[in-house]
Amino acid sequence: MQKPVKARSEKSIRERLAHVKERIKERISFPYLLFLTIVVIIILLFVLGIKIPFGNEPPSAIVDNRAIRFLNLYYGISNITINNKTLQDNVWKIDANGYSADGIVNMNLEMSATDFKVLKVTQNLVIPSEPLTIKKTGKEVGCSVGDLTAVDVYIDPYDPWSIKYDSTITNFTSMFKNNIYLNYRIVSTYTYKYITSDPKSTAYDALKYYECTKTKPYFQEFKACVISKYNEKKEFLSVDELNECVAKAGGNTTEVSACSNDNYPMSELATDQRFAETFLGASTSPMIVIDCRYSVYPLFAENAFCYLYPKLEQCKD
Repeated sequence: MQKPVKARSEKSIRERLAHVKERIKERISFPYLLFLTIVVIIILLFVLGIKIPFGNEPPSAIVDNRAIRFLNLYYGISNITINNKTLQDNVWKIDANGYSADGIVNMNLEMSATDFKVLKVTQNLVIPSEPLTIKKTGKEVGCSVGDLTAVDVYIDPYDPWSIKYDSTITNFTSMFKNNIYLNYRIVSTYTYKYITSDPKSTAYDALKYYECTKTKPYFQEFKACVISKYNEKKEFLSVDELNECVAKAGGNTTEVSACSNDNYPMSELATDQRFAETFLGASTSPMIVIDCRYSVYPLFAENAFCYLYPKLEQCKD
């Protein structure tokens, strides 16, 4: 039995309409998807802070956040402010400042605009009004006499830093030997824990021997011998070994041995300790005090001395 003509006609119309809809959908689907893709890409570029050729969008906050997190984590800088940033050749150049343990610091960063990797960090240093390597002791009146400047050198016979900078100290005192009145101050910094835990520790012997020889003309040779033996054996020297160094330096072992058993070295150690507390605040070695008014680490002593006394012949360019 055949379907009515009207039914077949309606079905045919529906099929043709469906076909037309599919054709229309196919024609608008591609441009629509393409347009949507472009919009998404533009949004992503804007979020990532990368400029597009036809846009002039401001840098994204992501650049600021990455820079701030980096400076905080790697340099311990807090309260960071981004002052300026520019994008050149796919590299962000960022100027920032914040607070560190030393005060306000200004940092310049270069960051990849592609993966935000920090490529370079530099710091702008503010020129201080006075050298930071020279500390004032708080004493307004100097202790020098005549034309010679008083220089006190604080050392511990077995302190690793006193040993490390011994040649630096010797070079400094030799360079200005005609301009200074040199005093060695023997303080127990490194050896303190050993002599307090064991009053009979052999560490005490070197302290006493240093006190008994520090004003002798052969002290430098004696000190060099003690340092050499200690570096070799990594143990505190015995009295016999100290006497060997005295003899090697050209000193009188009987005289020095008698001195070490007297009250003199103990009295001198107490005096040197008081000097350290007065001019350094606490026992510190190695340290150099100039004219009782300035303290400086041995590494900076030569330049510091020339800064304080620029007219000396050794300080002229």
